[in-house]
Amino acid sequence: MLKFSIFVLLACEAVMLFRIVSARSVYDRILAVNVFSTCVVMLMMLLGAMGGAVELFIDVSLMYACVGLVAAVGFARFFLYNGWR
Repeated sequence: MLKFSIFVLLACEAVMLFRIVSARSVYDRILAVNVFSTCVVMLMMLLGAMGGAVELFIDVSLMYACVGLVAAVGFARFFLYNGWR
């Protein structure tokens, strides 16, 4: 079941990479990067569970999720107030 979940997450990441490249709007790209970041966090947790070392991956996953959230909010605020110049 874990291998199937990893396969599904990798497929979702491939779709998000395509969406990042093909999106017309900056906001669509920001959203796609945020979803990609969330998929990476879930993938790290699944790989940790599969290897039996979840405690090693929890800290890294939480920090990566926090950085992804701050980056998404920062980009959204930048483009909201400054626009694309």
